[in-house]
Amino acid sequence: KKMGFSTPLDEWFRGELKSLSESQIIDSQRGLNDVFDSGVIKKLWEEHQTRKADHGIVLWSMLMYQMWFKRYALTQEVTQQ
Repeated sequence: KKMGFSTPLDEWFRGELKSLSESQIIDSQRGLNDVFDSGVIKKLWEEHQTRKADHGIVLWSMLMYQMWFKRYALTQEVTQQ
């Protein structure tokens, strides 16, 4: 019988992915900050890091969006200029 498994996103964002995520989600000027309030993003990040809440799934979505934005949206912008 097949059985799914869960990924430890919550812990990854406090460990292995912390540095990468912080530079992509918190420190980036464009991308997420064009769509979402940077204060809310920082609040989610701080709540997660201090273990007040687990926002791993939301942070994963933000990280993927930001990485996509840097790879495709910014590249398109540069090539169109």
